[in-house]
Amino acid sequence: MGPHEAARRIADLNGHELSYVANKHSSIVLLNEAVEDLVTAHARLDISQAWGDRPQ
Repeated sequence: MGPHEAARRIADLNGHELSYVANKHSSIVLLNEAVEDLVTAHARLDISQAWGDRPQ
């Protein structure tokens, strides 16, 4: 779903505003940092430690 389609479902917001926010607040660098944060958080979970780092 693109910004214009999403804006049709959000009152008082248009596609240009959504597109601007998306372009202003996201980048490849920020997405990579978010992925790294998620992977690190997942590695801290008990279940991740029980699985180990490779299949047996």
